Amino acid sequence: MQGTPSAERVGQVREAFAALTRALKRVSIYRHATGQHSAYLEPALSALVTLLEQENRLALGVEPTGLTWEGESVYSEPAREWSLCFRLHQAGVRELFFLRGISIDELKSFVAIAMPDPLGANTGREDALTELWKAELSHVQYQAVDIHWSNDDRQRLAAAIGLAQAVLAGEGARVEQAAPPLVAASALASMSDESWRDLARRAAATVLAIVEARFAGRDLDSLREAFARLLDEMLRQGEPVALRAALERAALIPAPMGPEFRAPLASRMAEPERLERLAQLGDSSEVLLGAIPAWLALLPPDAGNALLGAAAGEGAPGARTLLARAAAARIESCRARYEELLPGAPAGLARLLLSALEAAPPLPGAAVAAAALGHKDTRVLIDAIAHVAVDPKLAPRRLGGLLNHREAPVRVAAAGALSRAQPEAAAPLLLAAMGRPEFDKSERVEREAFYRALGALGSEAGFAFLSERLARSGGVFKKARVEEDQLLAIRGLAAEASARALQLLEQAPRVRELAPAVTAACRAAATHVRNLLSRQGAA
Repeated sequence: MQGTPSAERVGQVREAFAALTRALKRVSIYRHATGQHSAYLEPALSALVTLLEQENRLALGVEPTGLTWEGESVYSEPAREWSLCFRLHQAGVRELFFLRGISIDELKSFVAIAMPDPLGANTGREDALTELWKAELSHVQYQAVDIHWSNDDRQRLAAAIGLAQAVLAGEGARVEQAAPPLVAASALASMSDESWRDLARRAAATVLAIVEARFAGRDLDSLREAFARLLDEMLRQGEPVALRAALERAALIPAPMGPEFRAPLASRMAEPERLERLAQLGDSSEVLLGAIPAWLALLPPDAGNALLGAAAGEGAPGARTLLARAAAARIESCRARYEELLPGAPAGLARLLLSALEAAPPLPGAAVAAAALGHKDTRVLIDAIAHVAVDPKLAPRRLGGLLNHREAPVRVAAAGALSRAQPEAAAPLLLAAMGRPEFDKSERVEREAFYRALGALGSEAGFAFLSERLARSGGVFKKARVEEDQLLAIRGLAAEASARALQLLEQAPRVRELAPAVTAACRAAATHVRNLLSRQGAA
């Protein structure tokens, strides 16, 4: 924020942390009722979310007995069992950052870390800084000081800074011999017990902290290269938790440094070999899959072909699904390749790619799905029909021929899809298919689907056809077939659900003698249509 914050804004921040104080008190009293903690914290979360609607993050200074914001005290507390700040400050935390998007689970985890143990209890917990680091809260971040540094440590750091300044001034050769080491050899050796995961996580956080603080300067390219290599190694080692934390933090770096840091990094992350390794990372585990969206969110708009290649290759099913959806979201960059893959792909892959089109803009997605209408697998055809149906202009041109397909499920799917197409184009196709001799020999379920589709279009030709079928008559030997056609016509009129359909359904039993089953169907359909029209009028 720029300038002095308004008194109103300061008051809003204070009220938010007053709500958090009240929640902390209840959590402290009912520590063991963990199932209730979310409910206790909901008012505090609501207040924080309201604050964060106006800015991306809320930066707070941490004091032993309170919090400050923009130089103003917004929260103060005595040292007591449910104090918020003392344990954090004692561990070295000096700033807290609440980011837009914070969830109740993250707030609950933060409170559990910050809240001290009950008086007199010794649970053997780690310090708050270590717990925060391990929790990897995406929307609660912090800055800390190392409270364990000795005077000798600080003297060595000061000497190193002096050396760096001398080198920049061109005096490096003269002072180089006098510089003490930053870390003694014995201390460096002791670091070897640290796991690679923790070391990589700390290294990535250090790089990003430098960029966030705008201290990168001319070293931005080198820092980006170091960060990219860390990502590669996390990918190779199969460390999704560390990978996700690093990527989500990189995505939050604001302008001007954020875009400058991310743009070249995104191009590197979109390289096919890296995406293929990413596809190996995910399986059904949410922990593993969680890293993949964080990676995909940073990719550039032109990454479609590389994503499509990784989705079509070998990999875990969950990962391939995410990659395919990311490719579909960039459909204009990979449309030609998408249309090339669909017709001849194995059925499983074709269905995966069609399902992913839900992430594409509707009309381009429908046009790409049409490429799968030549596939030999019935399931693929039905999936493709559902996507083509999204475009009411395209559907009649591409689906009309499928009304005569050899497989009944395909014919039914095509009829259902055409029920949402442009009436003047779709109705003649349905009527032509219903006029073929083969249609009268098809199963009742299929014929009903066609009648419903024709009625749903609401066309003049369709209404005339349904009216004629309801009014038709026949001799003794045709009585059963006439009655069946009348019942199907009633289904179609109910699907039209218009005022004219309602009038016809109400009048038909009055003007002529109908079979009891037909009369009952007319009355039931009329009631259904009347209720629909009433609800539409009320809306």
